[in-house]
Amino acid sequence: MSDLTQTKHSIVRMSQRGIRLDDLELAERIGTEVEGGYFVRRKDFQAYERETKRRLDQARRLVGQRVVKKGDVVITAYHASRADERRLLRRGCNGA
Repeated sequence: MSDLTQTKHSIVRMSQRGIRLDDLELAERIGTEVEGGYFVRRKDFQAYERETKRRLDQARRLVGQRVVKKGDVVITAYHASRADERRLLRRGCNGA
């Protein structure tokens, strides 16, 4: 949505109302499509909130896990020890 063309009027009115361009992008993503645009209902927000919490819980479970890949093939995945973590982070991406 960031490729939208805005009128001078919309820029001024959005500024007056405290609405940012990224707010419009989020409204389009989570809102209900209505005639001429989108409307964010309480129900839309609640669904977005549930999904966000679910994704946060999923990300929290991944803390400390390592996935080993070669190209597009997953070789293994495991919970890294503190020593593994330090070693991996010390070496960085290049493996040197």
